[in-house]
Formats: sequence, C-alpha cells, structure tokens
Amino acid sequence: MEIQKYINDKIFFEDFYTGIINGFHGNDVQNRVGSRPRGAFTKGKPGELYLMIVLQNPGESLEIEYDIELGCRDSKELAKKLWYLCGEVFDGIYYSKTLSIARREMAFILDCSPEQVLDYVMFTNLVRCTPIKGSTPSAKTFEIGLRYLEQEISLWKPRYIITYGKYAYRMLEKAGLNVSYSLPHPAALGKWLKANNRIIELTEAKRILDYQANRNNIL
Repeated sequence: MEIQKYINDKIFFEDFYTGIINGFHGNDVQNRVGSRPRGAFTKGKPGELYLMIVLQNPGESLEIEYDIELGCRDSKELAKKLWYLCGEVFDGIYYSKTLSIARREMAFILDCSPEQVLDYVMFTNLVRCTPIKGSTPSAKTFEIGLRYLEQEISLWKPRYIITYGKYAYRMLEKAGLNVSYSLPHPAALGKWLKANNRIIELTEAKRILDYQANRNNIL
C-alpha cells in the first residue's frame, strides 16, 4: 500500500486509532476480521481543520479489508492501513456512494473542488464498526462511540462540526458539543431523494457556516 500518498509515512494520533482498533464498540456491531473499526480520514492537520463531518457508522466492509488484516503484524499497522484504505475510498479507488455524495456536498458548502475537500475537512463516524445486519445501533453503542468521538474532536480541534443523520446530531448535542448544522444522511429517502431539497438544505448549511465564520472573525 502506498503509504506516502497521504500523510508522509504515518498518521497523526496513531496510538488513539490503535486504541480504537483494540477497543470495545458494543455487542451489536461487526467487530471481526475484515470489519474492524474504521471510517476516519482527512489530509488536513490537527488544529487546522475547517470542518469535521460526523456520520453515523461505516457501511459494509470491503473484501480487501479481510486480506489487509491478515497481512498486518499488529493493531498499529492495521489502524494505519485502514486509515489509508479510507483515503483510497475518497480518491475513488474503491467506491462508496455515501462518501462520494458527502464529499460533493462539502465541496458545494466550501466553494472548492471535491479534490480539495479533504485538505480542509475530516470525515469520521459516531459508531466505528458496521452494525450487525445493518440495524440501528443501540443506545449503549452510541454512548461508546461518543466517548471515542469526544477524544477525536479534542485531538483534531476542528473549527466547526456538521453531522449527517439524526442520531449523530442527538448524541453530540447531548454531550454539549457545538454542532453547526445537521444534514440529512446522504442515503436518506423520502423528500431527500429530490435534488432540489438537498440543495436548499446545503445552501442553508453554507449560510450558517459563513455567518459563524464572519462572526468569529469579528470577535
């Protein structure tokens, strides 16, 4: 795997992400070989991120994840390789409809190209593992995920946070974390299947972020 394609030959906070690999994430998630905790990625640097995007949980694992894990010597190496795998998903080497939509939507909000988004934005998840049989994680699992997420936010120090989906928003609000905006999940159905409805929501998110940025600059 071409490690230097991303952040030199290492990821920031290796110990933190190795701890996530080794940690407990609930009884209703698929924490097994080929489906380990994953889903965080950025090309930005700690303290310089404009946005952190919090989704509910990663989707189904890729077939390559099984081979990646079997080829790793330890959890630290696995954490590193899963980080780079997420980068490859964002770069389109492996396809994720959810992340592809989210990246395009952040490009709209930030007035930049999709290729530039990861320089300013970090994508992560509230729950780090895929839920069993695609079910909604339990309240206990959400609480476990929130503890990891609070640490992650304190390490990366993003300027603003946007959540995708009601569960991520509710948990962050419950913890007293400042969420700038909550968007419907990229795979949301109903009225969100209509492109114009999503554009209206994205335009409002952009307005709110612009307002907060201008206000902070003034203060």
